[in-house]
Amino acid sequence: MEKSNAKLRRLFIVLSLMAVLSVSIGGYLYYSVLKISLFESTHKEVEERVKILRNEIDSCLTGSLLSIKFLAGLKQTQQALLTGDVTSLAETNVVLDHSREVKMI
Repeated sequence: MEKSNAKLRRLFIVLSLMAVLSVSIGGYLYYSVLKISLFESTHKEVEERVKILRNEIDSCLTGSLLSIKFLAGLKQTQQALLTGDVTSLAETNVVLDHSREVKMI
């Protein structure tokens, strides 16, 4: 009877250790997969945010570049830069002030 109790006790201990080991390994695997999934989803979110920011920056730069090209092409601006005449500079400043007020630049 004592032999069968010892065998049962040993079997119970082995099964308990296997259960603890299985739960530990399963928990670790679940944690690993969850961590990888979280990193991937965060990476995708960040990529989307970067794309949105890039598009916004491109829009701002394109608008500024168009405004600059427009102002550089104005007759008053070109004349003021070429001659350096006070009257031309005054006319150019009026145009530039107006464009600033309309938030062109």
